[in-house]
Amino acid sequence: MIVLSIDPGETTGYAICDSSQMSQERMPALIETGILSRWRGLRSRIEEHTPDVIVAEKFVLYAGRAKMLNHSTLVVVRVLGVIQYLAEEMGIRLVEQLASVGKSAHLPAEILKECREEHIRDALRHTLAYLRSIGES
Repeated sequence: MIVLSIDPGETTGYAICDSSQMSQERMPALIETGILSRWRGLRSRIEEHTPDVIVAEKFVLYAGRAKMLNHSTLVVVRVLGVIQYLAEEMGIRLVEQLASVGKSAHLPAEILKECREEHIRDALRHTLAYLRSIGES
């Protein structure tokens, strides 16, 4: 199964993985990782790799953080809207996970060494959390 995981934001991290090829550390094969400016380039990534599922970090506005977002343009919400639109338009299942779900997944040391960009790491964590939730990891 091809999984496209996304950490949305002004800087959007993404990871495209193949769960049919798992490493000894129970990490799916990495096809591609990268950074997008918001959603620019997302459609082409989807069209090129035709994922079976898109996993995105869910946005939740908690009362304690609401004040920090005063006057915000809510870029994360807008990026998620584009992701939802593309998934629906292209007939791809979309799964949204809380940030805490992604943070619960631990990346192998080798991946942490290779991948220094936090937004990509978060996308990879969402891949692992999703695969764990469906019993594939």
